[in-house]
Amino acid sequence: MLWKGSVQSKGGDCQVAWDLACVGRHEGGLGVRDLQTQNTCLLLGLLHKVVTQADSP
Repeated sequence: MLWKGSVQSKGGDCQVAWDLACVGRHEGGLGVRDLQTQNTCLLLGLLHKVVTQADSP
C-alpha cells in the first residue's frame, strides 16, 4: 500500500501493482527495486567471482 497523501483515504486509493512499482521511473513506474531479484543477482556475482578466480580470498 502506498500513501495517498491526504488525511483520509478509501480502500482502493492506495493500491499499486508490484509489477508497476518495480518499473523504472523513466518508464512510468515508481522505481522500487525488487529485492529478491537484486539479491539473486548479487549472489550470482559472488559465485562467479569464486568460480573464476581460484586464488582470490
